[in-house]
Amino acid sequence: MKHTSPAPSLTLPTEGLAKLPAVMNATGLPRSTIYARIKLGEFPAPVKLGERSVAWPVESVRAWIAERVAVATKAGAK
Repeated sequence: MKHTSPAPSLTLPTEGLAKLPAVMNATGLPRSTIYARIKLGEFPAPVKLGERSVAWPVESVRAWIAERVAVATKAGAK
C-alpha cells in the first residue's frame, strides 16, 4: 500500500510555524509574490527547518497582515 502524506493545512495555525500553503491562503498572495517581497524586505522571511523545508513564524505573518489592514483602514479614512 502506498503511503500518501496528508494535504497541507490551508489555515494559519494559532501559534508556531506555518508552511507556505497556509501563508499563501492567509495573505492572498501567490508564492512568487511572497518570495519577491521577502527579497525586497517587505515580507517576513521564513525559518529554515531543513535542507529543503521552510516555514514562517505565525506571529510575523499575523503582524504583517495586521499592518496591511491598518494601512488600508487609515487610507480609507482619508
